[in-house]
Amino acid sequence: MGSLTEAFNDETKKPGIVSACATLVNSEVSKKKGASGFVIKTGYKAFKKLKPGIVESAVGILYNDFTEVLDNYYCKYSDENSDSSNEKNSEVKPGNGFADWLTIRDKEVAADFLKIADKIVASVEKGGIKTIYKSMRKHAEKNVIEAVPGIGLMVEKSMKA
Repeated sequence: MGSLTEAFNDETKKPGIVSACATLVNSEVSKKKGASGFVIKTGYKAFKKLKPGIVESAVGILYNDFTEVLDNYYCKYSDENSDSSNEKNSEVKPGNGFADWLTIRDKEVAADFLKIADKIVASVEKGGIKTIYKSMRKHAEKNVIEAVPGIGLMVEKSMKA
């Protein structure tokens, strides 16, 4: 298996990966239900209307940091899935892909992604953005956890391309 960072930074693959990430975000938002889903969808639609391309722009801003997080997990997955250590690790079964492996660790993955977002928001000087983020932060973990299987599948597809 090759390096995830190398693959994700390949200039011929990167635009497709950014597009796949934006598609994943759109898909995850569209799945939201109930009152909280309505709020998320309404806010998302408003942001997209105010600034077309905002999702792709946000993916671009987070890309390197998220790639680093995913690379750490992909390296662990590769190590655990190697022939020499596979017998020792009952969580990795032959045929299980990275998405399955990552989903087992969904809470840990979500926490690592949210640390990045928290750090970025902490550096923002506009108080309004911080206030909005703080009000939504408590719901963010659940939403990111729900997205982890899709993130894993996107990584699998990108690594095969």
